[in-house]
Amino acid sequence: MDEFNKSVAMYLRKSRAEENENTEAVLARHKATLMKYAAINRIDIKKIYEEVASGDSLFARPKMLELLQDVEDMQYTGVLCVDIDRLGRGNMQEQGLILNTLKDASTAIITPDKTYNLNDELDETQTEFKTFFARQELKMIKKRLSRGIRQTVEKGGYVSNPPFGYKRAYKDKTPTLEPDPEEADIVKLIFQLYLGDYGCQYISERLNKMGVKPHRGEEFNRRSVRYILTNEIYTGKIVWGKTKFHRPKKAGDTFYKTNNSPENWIIIDGLQPAIIGQVTFDKVGEMVRHNLKPSTHVAGVIENPLAGILLCRNCGYSMSRRPFNGRKYQHDLLICPIKGCMKASRLDHVELAFIYELESEAKKLEIELQQEQRDSSAKQKEIQISKMKSEHDKLITQRNKLYDLLEQGIYTVNKFQERESGITEKIDKLDFDIRTFETENKLLPKQKEIIIPKINNVLQTYWGCTPTEKNALLKDVVEKAYYYKTKDAKPDDFTLDLILKL
Repeated sequence: MDEFNKSVAMYLRKSRAEENENTEAVLARHKATLMKYAAINRIDIKKIYEEVASGDSLFARPKMLELLQDVEDMQYTGVLCVDIDRLGRGNMQEQGLILNTLKDASTAIITPDKTYNLNDELDETQTEFKTFFARQELKMIKKRLSRGIRQTVEKGGYVSNPPFGYKRAYKDKTPTLEPDPEEADIVKLIFQLYLGDYGCQYISERLNKMGVKPHRGEEFNRRSVRYILTNEIYTGKIVWGKTKFHRPKKAGDTFYKTNNSPENWIIIDGLQPAIIGQVTFDKVGEMVRHNLKPSTHVAGVIENPLAGILLCRNCGYSMSRRPFNGRKYQHDLLICPIKGCMKASRLDHVELAFIYELESEAKKLEIELQQEQRDSSAKQKEIQISKMKSEHDKLITQRNKLYDLLEQGIYTVNKFQERESGITEKIDKLDFDIRTFETENKLLPKQKEIIIPKINNVLQTYWGCTPTEKNALLKDVVEKAYYYKTKDAKPDDFTLDLILKL
């Protein structure tokens, strides 16, 4: 067996050319091809990483991040994939991060065409050339796609998902929209109700009682109604370039969007028929602008220290700050954005309780860590892990014998795959059990040792910080937290459940 075949991870991901195909079908096809290649070449597959998420950015692909972490932990001698470009065709920095991680861990890239040893100068050069050309190809694909979308928009076409009130249509092969008769009537009703001085919340509740369903989500809310009232698409216009999407730049980030200035928008008459007249739309737009409440944070300055951290336990939405702008005897509230879902509380009281809970969590972790360090059963745990690993090695040997039988022609490919899948299932289960056991008994104490000082630092510096700084401190130690308060509860009778970043 080749030295790089001893402990291999399989990485599966769709290519750009397969974007329109079903993800599961594509990954299953690639998996079958690579499993057959692994069987013939006696490659020991330890784990399969299936990337369901799409996106060129490394930080938008959780399975690749998980794989790189495991490679850093020296778990693999090789990574098996259909082609090098499946590992990533992002920018130079991201590609360099992937290749350097593999090189530092002496982990090879294995493809059906060739095995690349990144510590071999020739192989490393070949890999850099292939990734360079893959990156250039991706740039050209993006340029052609962007140019094609712009040309379609400039013709009055519509390339996004149909908004409520419309369904997809084509005019001389150009994608556009046509009114959905039932939904178009609902759109007209929404505008009529708003002109009749009914607010967005009332309209959303009325639509939900009527059993009307939006295209995305389970039911209407204030935001979805306001979106309809301010969307120029209903007047027969196409507006393109209102927002710009940004790639994640570090682990834990997600794609986010910012608003472009109006001079960068493309505004053109669309091919789709109008549902709402321009005069009606302008009148409603003026009413919406007049009725909008001031934003709870301005110019990126966070006023709610719990923003993006504290969620409603009922619906899962982030709890929002409702300011009272200095009115006498009034205080900022923390509210659920869904009307009637969860009873509100004073923000300063919730913040105080949050810090108290964080302090309690730190004390609890310190006690647990001390107990774990004194645990006399540590030797027994090591013996148990050793037994599990011994059983794992026996199964690997058993599976390797199957490769010999396949090469000798004693087993057909179908019979091999049938036997191999049973053994692999047992290996995967043992892998999971070993990882879980080691995580619970090794990694967790180490994680506690790291996070306890972090929490103590938050507790010491928190009250002297601005809301923005407080928010950053909390996000460094708290993954998320849940807020719950019963309908008949007293003002400070609420509960908080914190999930730490262990």
